[in-house]
Amino acid sequence: MSGLAQGYRLETDPSRFDRALMHEVLANSYWAQGLTRERMDRAVDHSLCVAAFHGAAQVGFARAVSDRAHFAWIADVFVIPEHGGRGLARAMVGHLHDHPELAGVRRFLLVTRDADGVYEKLGYGVPDDLSWFRQYRPESGWR
Repeated sequence: MSGLAQGYRLETDPSRFDRALMHEVLANSYWAQGLTRERMDRAVDHSLCVAAFHGAAQVGFARAVSDRAHFAWIADVFVIPEHGGRGLARAMVGHLHDHPELAGVRRFLLVTRDADGVYEKLGYGVPDDLSWFRQYRPESGWR
């Protein structure tokens, strides 16, 4: 993808992803704390994914969960701190927005408590009215 800082590139081939790194970052994140490797692998295998690389090292990741018709949920976006501030998160999420399998999707959603500036530049905003939003968390589900 053009526009990336020198030495960086995006990859979409899951066989190139550093899943050990991804698991370490995600299992220690505020949104996926305690995530098992098995559950992470299942999530990645059933999502559209993109990773940022610097040379041979993976330094970022993002995925979209979608029915590929109506909605896409952007999830698990991270950039290794030493590589932050270079537009990698914006590039990865933008790549997902432009993915051919997501063409025509009506709505992209995400839940975050940080990096608001990144997402605002991509057109995300806080809905005026969240009264329509509901969630269900089964007791048997992972927390």
